[in-house]
Amino acid sequence: MTDYLGFISYSHADAKDLTEDLDKYLQKHQMHFSTVYDGHIPEGEPLETIKEKLRQCSIFILIVTTDSLTSDAIAEEVEIAKEKQMKIITCKNKYVKKDWHELPWGLSKYKGLEFENMYELRRNIVYSLGNIIDEIESENTSNVIDEETKEKFQEIPAESKTVLKSHISSMEKSEKSDNIVIQTDKSVYLYNSDMICTVINTDKKSINPINLVIFDEEKNIVYKNSIPINPNGNGIYQEIINVGGDGWNDRPGSEYIISAEHEGSKAALSFYLSDFGAIVELDQKVYTWTDKVQITIVAPDLVIDPNRIERIGNNPESTITILTRSSKLENYELVETNPGSGIFVGEIRLTGFRNYDARGDGQMEKTMGSTSGQGPTDGLLECGNDDGLNVILKTKRTEFNAGALIRWNIGEIQWEKSNYNFGDTGKLIVIDPDINLNPNMIEIIPIRVWSDSDPVGIETIAVETGKNTGIFVSDLQFGNKTTQSSLKVTKGDTITAEYVDRTLPDPYQLGNNLAISSTTIIGELYPPLERIELKNPRILDKNGHTLTSVSVEQTIQIASDLSNITNYDQKFAYLVSIKAEDDVPTEPLWITGTIMKDQSFTSSISWTPKHSGKYFATIYVWKSVDNPEALSPPISLEIEVL
Repeated sequence: MTDYLGFISYSHADAKDLTEDLDKYLQKHQMHFSTVYDGHIPEGEPLETIKEKLRQCSIFILIVTTDSLTSDAIAEEVEIAKEKQMKIITCKNKYVKKDWHELPWGLSKYKGLEFENMYELRRNIVYSLGNIIDEIESENTSNVIDEETKEKFQEIPAESKTVLKSHISSMEKSEKSDNIVIQTDKSVYLYNSDMICTVINTDKKSINPINLVIFDEEKNIVYKNSIPINPNGNGIYQEIINVGGDGWNDRPGSEYIISAEHEGSKAALSFYLSDFGAIVELDQKVYTWTDKVQITIVAPDLVIDPNRIERIGNNPESTITILTRSSKLENYELVETNPGSGIFVGEIRLTGFRNYDARGDGQMEKTMGSTSGQGPTDGLLECGNDDGLNVILKTKRTEFNAGALIRWNIGEIQWEKSNYNFGDTGKLIVIDPDINLNPNMIEIIPIRVWSDSDPVGIETIAVETGKNTGIFVSDLQFGNKTTQSSLKVTKGDTITAEYVDRTLPDPYQLGNNLAISSTTIIGELYPPLERIELKNPRILDKNGHTLTSVSVEQTIQIASDLSNITNYDQKFAYLVSIKAEDDVPTEPLWITGTIMKDQSFTSSISWTPKHSGKYFATIYVWKSVDNPEALSPPISLEIEVL
């Protein structure tokens, strides 16, 4: 079979993830197909060079996404493909809000397929490529029929030619014969599927039948039939043959020869059993301990009856095992999406482990640590917080598998807005998929919230946004008193919300807790370090006079000027940290107070040095002694004690 070269055209703006390693995937599953696209072309290579490489291809794959609709480069590539009469496969993302006839390139007559994600795109292209390559092979085969056979073919009535053409498809080159031609509808078949075999015999004079035989690789006859000659017919004979059964070798990739012989004229060609194997896919690479797991297995070789929806995983042809380090599900069934699709799907739910209070409320989900189910959607599987998941498909000949990690996450908490006004209702958002303990129900978690005006605060309840989101929200009003649904605040307050995460990943240990907080401000938002201006640090004596030198045991004032640059009153703490030359700090000194709107004054702290030497004082302005949120950048002062 000839090797075919294809070009993948896509938008770099929104389709890069879709096409990542797409060439390797296609070449793996279509051994006679290779790809060219600009992922292979060195950066900076001229556009004309890309176009020249496109012109060398015979198959054009167009990935239609939203941004591709306005791409001039893609429009040029499509025109070249049409001009060169390439086989075109148009792949349209389901989120593109245009029907096929609304696409800008005039491709409605070409093959089209829709996809939702990278996995569906890959699977669909593989099948479309198989059909395209079959078409090309069929066209190539029709060109090798010798002239004499062509002349005899012309004698066939027009209506019979139409019937014949509808059944000619891909095949290996048939042996030349004066009077007989043999064709099959495909070159590759699933085991136990039907073949449409067409024999053209121009000799109507002999009464002897046509002998039709199929040989396996060992030259054993697996099928034999005699086709009577119809002297009044058009010379076209068709047989529907089941590829499989007693005597057939069901090994994937097996080659068979089908031969037709009549009165010394003979034609033969090869066909093969499908050797697609199977692809096992999971919808995520990392799961949390209570996630739902979507499983897809592409296994056309396991299709037995293409006319009905089938199941795999619990029969002599295939078994599916799903396991973690803690437990496993054996003989789990997946169901086919459509009759003959060869795509089998199912899901399970991870259930974590028992006797762990993940929410800290003393309530534990009853299904935690359960393992049960036969499929395709009722599976429950126990797992750990630092575990692995593996899905294994075992057939008579080999195994296929896919794996993923199971890990806890560090939660997130945030206010919807960075500041609110007095009387507003604030929205608090917590994201922690580990606390979505049952993906079939909406859950709640407790959150502690407090303000500068009410440092005790309240415990509010955050409610999950849906049955399986792992996102929790809580609404809280900011007013002049604290209730179950409101918090006492004043202008300038910082509001703090705290969520305690009890499901922490490595390097944390089982049972560790982590308090995660988020703050918002009541009133106009100012940059964090631009709410109080701190300047002019200096040393004063007890009468307020500036000192240039300090003596041991002399009481001094470490002073600075403060200005409130917000439009609200601001509580503050004025702190001084003093270190000697040996870098050993003294106990920090502080005073607290309130600076009014637009107010400025001097703040100072007394200090008496006990020893001579050089000291370094760092001055801070915080929201409070207990809340080291800086209201201004710190400043420093050097003090020489004689």
